Amino acid sequence: MNRRGSVLIVVAGLCSIMLLLSVTFLIRMRADGEESTMLIRDAQARIMLASALEYLQETSRLGWRATWGAASPLGDGSHGYECYGWTDVRDGSIGPRGPRIDNPADAKNGKLPVPTWWKSSWPAYPQDDTVDPAKDPQNAYVYFESTSLPPAGNRRWPCPGSAMRGDMYVMKLAPCAVRLTTAYNPVGANAADDPAPVIDGPYDTMDRGKHRQTSDALMTSAWQPYLNQCRSVDGVGMLDPQPVADTWTDFRLGDPTARTDSTTLGWFRVYRELPSDHDADGTPWFDSVAMQGHGVFIIACGAGATLGYRFWDTSDPGFSRDLEPVTAQESGVFFDENLFRELRANEGILWYRAEWTAMQGGGANALEHYQAAGDHGLDFSGLFATNGGERGRSGWVDDSREKLPVSSTVASFFGAIKWIQRLEKDPQKW
Repeated sequence: MNRRGSVLIVVAGLCSIMLLLSVTFLIRMRADGEESTMLIRDAQARIMLASALEYLQETSRLGWRATWGAASPLGDGSHGYECYGWTDVRDGSIGPRGPRIDNPADAKNGKLPVPTWWKSSWPAYPQDDTVDPAKDPQNAYVYFESTSLPPAGNRRWPCPGSAMRGDMYVMKLAPCAVRLTTAYNPVGANAADDPAPVIDGPYDTMDRGKHRQTSDALMTSAWQPYLNQCRSVDGVGMLDPQPVADTWTDFRLGDPTARTDSTTLGWFRVYRELPSDHDADGTPWFDSVAMQGHGVFIIACGAGATLGYRFWDTSDPGFSRDLEPVTAQESGVFFDENLFRELRANEGILWYRAEWTAMQGGGANALEHYQAAGDHGLDFSGLFATNGGERGRSGWVDDSREKLPVSSTVASFFGAIKWIQRLEKDPQKW
């Protein structure tokens, strides 16, 4: 009996050790899984940073078309079809602003148009308070926030002091999508189906006379399947590049429906700073360097399922219509507040500051313009993204030995990101 009890004690001890090891293993596996989740969220958030920076670059020049039609002086219904940067390269004003010709109110006087996003209910588009308004009536290089901008709570993107939300997902068909095929062969040659005697042999391309000896009868029978490849029967026509959609409307609009496997993964928010946010007065906490221009932004990068909504309702601390025109509750996307709060608690969020720079331009009051009085232009050839022309020049120069390019860089039509700053804590406005 004593021996039987000892065996039972030994077996129970071994089972306890195995149980302890199993629990320890499961805890370690859970910890590793949580660490992996955080790593994935961090990677997703950093991908959102790249998306936000590309958004700032592209919308500095494109994306502010107000309407379609045939009334535009450019002939295609374009209003603000192209712009000149967040800080306008022509005169340093608040952008994005369209071309001079697209100024319906005063198209022949050469004045720059008021931005298409500037609402009529807002104060008059700001004038420069450092010069005589009569001499420079549309130069908004500097301005007074209290009088030149709409009051707090009424600012909407891209007005300084406002924010936008970018819910990132993959569309089923992107606007203006083109096929990946780089080169089309409208006739798929097949030796077995060669319609002799139109062509003497499957690849006899040297005798052009034989190629011309065609008739409607032969074309209808043997050649028709090949010709259909480049006609509208079952082909894509002779357009280059080849569109994915069949009509102009579908090509332009695409199918914005989200692919289900790409939703709730990431988002970004962009806040456009006011002059008071970067005047080096210590408020907010990161404001330690004075900066000019209108292209400084705060970017919040998120990995999670809140779709970039920051506030559940108007009672949340820090809420402002400038930051959230539509709250999470008002959107109707989320089942209830508890779900939204839980999603937010499980997200990973990173904050950054970045400055957009034109890297080109010539306005007398524009920031970082080329050929300013007293210097010979600026060299931005080493900055992030596409590069600007070296010392304000581009093209070729006739050297005594050979033709050499002045610079290996080209002008950046979408500007570039001058610097990126990682913020260590919540910047409050984002």
